[in-house]
Amino acid sequence: MVLKNYNQHNIISKMKTPLKFFILPVLLFCPYFQVSGQEKVNLAATIGVPDLISIGARYQMKQSQLGLNYGFGTINDSYNKTYVISVDYFNHFSGESKYTDRRPWYLRGGFNYLVDETSSFKDTYLYTNLRMGRDFNLSKRFGFTIDLGLLVELSYNRTEKEPMALPYWFSFDWGTSTAESKVLPAISLGMFYRL
Repeated sequence: MVLKNYNQHNIISKMKTPLKFFILPVLLFCPYFQVSGQEKVNLAATIGVPDLISIGARYQMKQSQLGLNYGFGTINDSYNKTYVISVDYFNHFSGESKYTDRRPWYLRGGFNYLVDETSSFKDTYLYTNLRMGRDFNLSKRFGFTIDLGLLVELSYNRTEKEPMALPYWFSFDWGTSTAESKVLPAISLGMFYRL
């Protein structure tokens, strides 16, 4: 029992700070959203670019949604940390579903703050994205989503921590680093649950 409590405390204390700042507002505001109207909040899980593997919440306003997501790219790795915090606006503009009044076709736009950190450097990116997608409602509460579009880099910053020791034969530049790629494809697959 003591070992179990120690492990739970140890896991919580090692939670990454950005994840703590994401989960706290979601936990605080979910009860308010649920009371204020039926089907106002959707919980979402997605995988994609720039979403990585993400969890989030979306607040429904008629045919619009505001979304907040936290995505991660590395699990339990002390050398590499990759995460993204995203804020998105969804405008559902077309189509019909027998399970909900929300139209299935949507335009999605937003901002993504991405951090890629190793023991040698820390890269931070700010992206904006514009996508078109569709909800596939399987019931009144549950469905899948897919969207596709473009991701545009607004800013990039690299902070060197330690010099990387690479062998001489590895020191070359392919010319395709993400810092040089200002426009990338954006795609995500996900599922949602209406509260």
